[in-house]
Amino acid sequence: CSSDLLNLIQEKSHHADSLVRSAASLEEGGEQGPRLVNIYIEAVECYQEAIRISDKLVGGNQEMVIAGLKRKSDRVLERVEQLKSEGKHQKPSISYLLCGVCMGH
Repeated sequence: CSSDLLNLIQEKSHHADSLVRSAASLEEGGEQGPRLVNIYIEAVECYQEAIRISDKLVGGNQEMVIAGLKRKSDRVLERVEQLKSEGKHQKPSISYLLCGVCMGH
């Protein structure tokens, strides 16, 4: 049933958003290192799972949902790469990481 799929997508997306908020809060508190990266990676996996589920939906605003999830996933992955490569770095805004609509930086 498509409403079950939609609920599952929403659940995965909300969980990922929550993980991103937690990681960003930890970052603001000075947290660095593998724990932080792992939280962000878990969020990306949730977004990816939501995208896979969205692929099973037909019609509606599926493309918009997938595009928004993909943008969030890409931003968080970008953050992971920054954390791995830089050490000390500029902290991203939570709103930027969680915006599935914003196109640019």
